[in-house]
Amino acid sequence: SVTFLPLAAHHTLNMALMLPFHVNGKINPNYVDLYRGVLMAMDDLKAEGYNISLSVFDTMNSASRISDIVNYEDGLLDAQLIIGPVYEGELRYVLAHAEANDIPVVSPLADVKALSSPVLFQMQADVDSKYDKLDNIFDGEREVVVVYGSTNDEEYISELKARATNAPIHT
Repeated sequence: SVTFLPLAAHHTLNMALMLPFHVNGKINPNYVDLYRGVLMAMDDLKAEGYNISLSVFDTMNSASRISDIVNYEDGLLDAQLIIGPVYEGELRYVLAHAEANDIPVVSPLADVKALSSPVLFQMQADVDSKYDKLDNIFDGEREVVVVYGSTNDEEYISELKARATNAPIHT
C-alpha cells in the first residue's frame, strides 16, 4: 500500500522534472515547450500559496543517463513528485526508487498499461480515446485550419487529419 503525503500550503514541494531536452546532440523543442508549461503551472500554484522547489534533469533519452540521475542526483533523491521520464522503457529506472519512497511518478507521454506500479500515473490520454474531445470540432459542420509553426509535430498533424474525415481541412 502506498500513501502519498498531502502538501500543506506552508510546506515546499520538492519536484523533479526529467525530460529529454537533448537527443543526438540536438535540442528537442517539444520538451522545451513542456518545460515552459510546467513553469506556468508552478506560477499558478505559487499564486495559490504553494511553494515548489524544481530540479530539472536532461535525460537525453539515455538509459545510462537516467540511471546516473536516480543513483546520484540529490534533486531526484529528495523529490516528493517526479514528472518523467517520458518513455515507457525509461520508467523502470525511476520506479524502484519511487516505490521504495512512496513518490508519485507522472509520465507525460508513456502508455503505462504494461507497467504496474502503485506510484505511476499516466498524463497522456489512452491512445484509443485521446482525441475524443475533438469529435465535435470534426463533425463536418466546421472548416478546420491547421497553422504550421517553425517546428511541427508531423505525427500529431497526421493523426488530426485522419480524425477529421468529415471536416474540410486547410493547411
